[in-house]
This record gives sequence, C-alpha cells and structure tokens, in this order.
Amino acid sequence: MTTDQTSAIHIQGDVDRTIETDQSVKVDGSVRAGLRICARGDVRIEGGVETGVRMDAEGDVIIVGGMVGAATTIVG
Repeated sequence: MTTDQTSAIHIQGDVDRTIETDQSVKVDGSVRAGLRICARGDVRIEGGVETGVRMDAEGDVIIVGGMVGAATTIVG
C-alpha cells in the first residue's frame, strides 16, 4: 500500500457491512457479496471478493485472494 498504514482502517476478518472512509482500508478476510468499500486511500483485501462488490478507491486496489462474479466493480 502506498498510503501510511497508521491511517488505515484494519478489519480483522471478513467485511460484512458497507465501508466509507477518508482513510485506507486493509481487510484480513474477504468482502461479502453485494457490499461497497469507498476509500480515499488504498484498499487491500487479503482474502477474496465475492460477486456484486463495488470498490471505489483513490489509491491502489490490491486483491490477494481473487475475485468472483461478473457484477463486481472496481473504480480507481
């Protein structure tokens, strides 16, 4: 991630709610279907991204575990 890690929201597990923040986001788990992550910094997902997820990031988007589904949208 290019943004300072101290200003990041760190989720230890899966994302089960929509996240909107002025910071970067780091997720140790996966992002569940149909959710949205909107970050002014980077987004790093250690797990996977399920179908229908929308990610808006002003920084880098890194998905370590892969993506599933045609309805997934990433806007950078």
